Amino acid sequence: MTRDDDQLRQLFAEIRFVDEPPFAPGAGSVADDVERARRELHKRRWRSWGAAAASGAVIVSGVAFAAPNLSLGESEQGPVADRATDDAADGSASGEPFGDANPGPASVEINSCPAEPPVEDATGMVGFPNTRQCLLEIATKHFDPESVHLPERTSNVGSGIGESGVRVSTKLDWVVPGEDGLGMVQVAVTTPGFADDEHAVAGMPGMTACGSSPDACRSVSVPGTEGEVLVVEDDPERGWVLAVAYERPDGSIVSVAVDNLFGNNSLVPVSNVDITLDEAIAFVTDPALKVDEVEAEEGADEIAREFEAEDPANGDYSSTEIIPAPDTRDMTDEEAHAALDACVESMPAWSDFEPEFGVWMTTPSGEEESLVIAERGDTKMECRARGASLFGTPEVKGSPYLRGPVSYNNMTFGRYVAEVERVTVQPSGGPAYEAVLKNGYWFLPEALGNLDMPAVRGYDAAGERIYDSVTEDRDQCYTDPDGEEVVFYQGDEVPAVGDCVPAQEWDH
Repeated sequence: MTRDDDQLRQLFAEIRFVDEPPFAPGAGSVADDVERARRELHKRRWRSWGAAAASGAVIVSGVAFAAPNLSLGESEQGPVADRATDDAADGSASGEPFGDANPGPASVEINSCPAEPPVEDATGMVGFPNTRQCLLEIATKHFDPESVHLPERTSNVGSGIGESGVRVSTKLDWVVPGEDGLGMVQVAVTTPGFADDEHAVAGMPGMTACGSSPDACRSVSVPGTEGEVLVVEDDPERGWVLAVAYERPDGSIVSVAVDNLFGNNSLVPVSNVDITLDEAIAFVTDPALKVDEVEAEEGADEIAREFEAEDPANGDYSSTEIIPAPDTRDMTDEEAHAALDACVESMPAWSDFEPEFGVWMTTPSGEEESLVIAERGDTKMECRARGASLFGTPEVKGSPYLRGPVSYNNMTFGRYVAEVERVTVQPSGGPAYEAVLKNGYWFLPEALGNLDMPAVRGYDAAGERIYDSVTEDRDQCYTDPDGEEVVFYQGDEVPAVGDCVPAQEWDH
């Protein structure tokens, strides 16, 4: 199975938490902001797909975003349950709450979390910096006190808003000295009251099994207390080595999920992420973990605005202006190899890819921008100056199939089937940009920036529009082209083959 949520992840790659009005006590609670956002967004739903994680990560900047869940949607690589719908099953193994009024074991107190204000990422693209730093500091305290395995700072965020609060998560690299692989420790914390949302526990990183396969999720008593945590161990379907979640008395939830392979950023697992169940329990019950109050308030408003701004249904595509495709010239073999080497310099495990082709594109400012497509077997790589991303095979949690005649990994790059002769990308309120088509890939210069509310369209040789991302049914599930197995779906339960339509073979 494969999850293909690259589209949603890229739509929200520009979320920022800057230039926001300062939080003023009494100006409204997080719940007020969330409820306002919920009302504004009505019943619109953005969902992820399938049963695994999205492929691709920007390895140069280290920034990876996923679509947040705003009232009726979900974030990054967990389940996509609307907190008020039946997209996932009950979040507890027994049908009873797993937390109680006992706060869990005491831990070394951290008076201020984070201990020092974090330095925000140079790109300015990652939000909730204080909360992420808090998660990292407490994770380091419990899992890596010698600071050997975990990074010094976080570089990605997963955010979610339910009807009762905000969730913040981050994925931390886990390195083993002397090894080339990369493991992952994903940590998350919510605001108080978040557990009141339906399926809130199953929506925490690594805890999907508590909703979809309750037998895989067991309750474990917290030593020295009457409290319990939920534990998922050795879940091959989700790829987790260990996942633990704890509901606090105030209704906040803390979780940790451990994987020997950071699948978005590496193809090589580490030999072991040496985190014990006792250490995981100590982490999730550490009272110092919290969502920064100011960030929670700002985040609720910001995510609401982003969702509203990125909804293509609200777009204005009345302009008939067409911007011709940028001029391109083919790279020499030497240029393509040099560009590829620069892309994978920080990822030795990707050094065995070979260029399929490389081009130089003329940007609107007249400069040249590089694009290299490389491959290793059936796995493909998009290589740009910003970094590289992998796609196309289950090995990198992608798929060889397309849900329609045109797909888009991001707003300036995607694939198309043989019948497509033309692809355009039109931001709301602007002209349509003709994309370059080559060897089954369409692309535009990244220098165009984050195209606002774009409509991606495909046309056949007769000029007939045969694909439009604005009207794409995001709720539709898909089988493989032969109609034998479901390969794209949403939620936690695999739908019946007869309820889905065949995906398209990428015939290039």
